[in-house]
Formats: sequence, structure tokens, C-alpha cells
Amino acid sequence: MDKFDETLLSVIDDVFLCTLGADCTKIIYNYLERRSLPKHEIPRQTDKFSEEIRKLLCDNKKSRNNPACLLEEAIAKRLCSTLGVKMQLSAFRTFAMFIRKLKQEQLSEK
Repeated sequence: MDKFDETLLSVIDDVFLCTLGADCTKIIYNYLERRSLPKHEIPRQTDKFSEEIRKLLCDNKKSRNNPACLLEEAIAKRLCSTLGVKMQLSAFRTFAMFIRKLKQEQLSEK
């Protein structure tokens, strides 16, 4: 696991804890584990992470103001802030695409 992946997991933890609390965070990680997505695999499977969070939160995919989208946006904002980059989430169709592009940009800067 590289530094970007570690940072992403740390940000996800922070956002979950700050917005949902410790108990709900544990419930989410347990749910993801049961869905064959252990925490350490989230950075490599952001598509599945997004899909499972949406399933869990009964997401209405047509709305950008649903809990899953709001969590994804909070994660993206916090990640960009942590990395010191300007966020341009609107340029990407999905959360997973945004994370992949951001990682690619971060790795190319080194």
C-alpha cells in the first residue's frame, strides 16, 4: 500500500467518524467486509466501495444530495485538503474516477 492509499483510508476513517460516529463507522466497515471488501482493499476497489456505500445507504442515484453522494464529496474534499490540491470533482462522472485521477496525478508529481 502506497502513501496515497494510506492517506485515502485515513481520510475515509475521519469522514466516517466525524459524520456518522464510531458505531456507524464499525457497521459500515463490517458491512463492506461481508461484501468482500475489507478496509485495506478500498483504495484498489473504489468502484466497489462507492457501489456498496450506495447500496447500504439506499441511495437514489438521481440525486446528488443523498447520503452516499454527500459522504463521497466529503471524502473527496478532505482528501484534496490533506494533499494540498484544488478539488475539481465536477470534472469527473464518478467518485471512483475522481480518486483514480487524483492518485495518478499525485504519483506523477513524484
